[in-house]
Amino acid sequence: MSLLDTVAPDNTNAHTVLELRLPQDTFLHGTVVIVVVVVVLVVVVVVVVVVVVVVVVVVVVVVVVVEVVVVEVVVAAAAATSTAALVVVVIVVCYVISEHCL
Repeated sequence: MSLLDTVAPDNTNAHTVLELRLPQDTFLHGTVVIVVVVVVLVVVVVVVVVVVVVVVVVVVVVVVVVEVVVVEVVVAAAAATSTAALVVVVIVVCYVISEHCL
């Protein structure tokens, strides 16, 4: 017993029945495969985009926080240095004035 005998035992409409059944099954199977592949690709793309966005946000936050801390430290150091330099200049000027002018 062959496939043709099961589909059309008298062999009259064998090709017609097979042509009607196979493309529908193939189309349905192909559609399901395409939909599954598209859904998987969309999920992968969304996951990748979310991971990239999270990494970028974390990097930006770290850079901003570190930059703010670094800028504050540099400004504080510069202020301390310039204040110390100003104090030294004032002391030297006062010493020079007191020694040579008074």
